[in-house]
Amino acid sequence: MPGSGRCLNVSVNVLPLAGMHQADVLGGEQRLMTAIAMAQPCLACHGRAIEPELAALIDQRYPDDQARGFGEGELRGAFTLRRSLEH
Repeated sequence: MPGSGRCLNVSVNVLPLAGMHQADVLGGEQRLMTAIAMAQPCLACHGRAIEPELAALIDQRYPDDQARGFGEGELRGAFTLRRSLEH
């Protein structure tokens, strides 16, 4: 997890990304990280073969977008959650 000083070191060829997650308590916080694996529906906008009309629309609405060129099952990023343990 970012800032935790720990690294989740796993080969993507061994474990499916969809089930990869890490949870820890650190510095008075509960932290959770879950991998975002590219699934078939994601590829329409984030894959290697985006329809030209859709690519143009993405370029217009998200000019700084770099989330393209992925294949099914590849790591896209991670969802993270931090929650204080103090009530």
